Amino acid sequence: MKKQLVIVACGLIVIFLSSHIVYAEDIVLADGCTLADAIAAANNDAAVGACPAGDGADTIRLTGDIVLQAALPFIDSDITIAGAGYTIDGAGKHHLFVISIYGYLRIHQLNVFNCLGEQGFSTITGLYRVYITIDDSTFRGNSSSDKGGVINASQGTIIIRNSIFENNSAKFAGVIFNEGTSLRPSEVYGTIEISNVTFENNQAYSAGVIGIFDGKLRIEDSSFTGNVAYGEGGNGGAIVNTFGNINIKSSSFTDNEAARGGAIHSLDGEVSVSDTTFANNQAIDGSAIYAYAVPSLTLRHVSMVNNVAEEDGAILSKGDPEFAGILHLHNSIVAGNIGGDCVAAAHENISSWVGDGSCGGALEGDPMFGEMVAGADDFTAYVPPLQNSPLIDSADPKYCTETVQLGVARPQGMTCDIGAIEFAPPADDA
Repeated sequence: MKKQLVIVACGLIVIFLSSHIVYAEDIVLADGCTLADAIAAANNDAAVGACPAGDGADTIRLTGDIVLQAALPFIDSDITIAGAGYTIDGAGKHHLFVISIYGYLRIHQLNVFNCLGEQGFSTITGLYRVYITIDDSTFRGNSSSDKGGVINASQGTIIIRNSIFENNSAKFAGVIFNEGTSLRPSEVYGTIEISNVTFENNQAYSAGVIGIFDGKLRIEDSSFTGNVAYGEGGNGGAIVNTFGNINIKSSSFTDNEAARGGAIHSLDGEVSVSDTTFANNQAIDGSAIYAYAVPSLTLRHVSMVNNVAEEDGAILSKGDPEFAGILHLHNSIVAGNIGGDCVAAAHENISSWVGDGSCGGALEGDPMFGEMVAGADDFTAYVPPLQNSPLIDSADPKYCTETVQLGVARPQGMTCDIGAIEFAPPADDA
């Protein structure tokens, strides 16, 4: 907001000075300054109630827990919510933030519990090409009667780091829905970037955690555990991708469930996964991944074990003959899966171990891997090869990634091991 107005007319200069307003980049919720008034003050760069006027991009600082009593004003500007570990509770009645077109919202160290999105709203709703950044925060028990139990955005840019999402729900996409568009390869609107995030026990009729339509999804160092698409025809216990592009690295998908695609369901759009574990996921078809008409499904140094399909495979890649796409298996293990390991119309298998010999599996049989190691605060769940496993030093060096799922450098031996994890000999044997 300008602090003075200058009018030049007929050679006369008139200067109207602004009144004595205190402008602040920080708006502290104290001494009667409420969250609703703080948002209004930040939007308008004008004092509202007991809150000082904002000044451009503003930070609203919480000083205690908040239970919402009514809907908050839309966010029309650039606002950071500095939670300092405090909680905003929707009391099972209210949504939280609505971000207007091209608005910015940054959330830091905030707990968001029990918000309810109805009539098209989510806990956080981005109307059009908004920017949302979340870090060091926890979202628990939030829900929506439509899309996105936590976030529903149109062509939004969403970045989430070092956070936890648990027990959230929606009709579609239990945590995040982002509808994107690709005007051309170099101009894509609607992106999600996720790093070091835990998604646990979220659910939806379809897309237990994330749903994207067009756009891009990037995931790294994150875990998806116990998420469910509960519909009779529900897709994607963790992720549903429609026409978008997915890239996943150094992550884990365990104990997720859906009718099709226990972990991931993709319709069209390219999917690339590396250094990632899929274990104990369940579905009727494609207990780990269900891909329909996906041009390219690339799995490199992936461990896909102990998943359960009632009918077809841990990996199911299908489609009309001219649109079926190609499954690329590089240095990966697909074994021990009930209902078959792999069903694909077309495939490329390079140094990948497929237990039942499907999808061009020249390496088959018992791969000798151990029990799954559950994820913790500093690592995602994984399944290690046992000592003397044929997976050790058996990967094709041309397709080796630089690090394993847990971030350790490859190789640990003569050459890379097959799968997401390198064998680490006991200290006495090293």
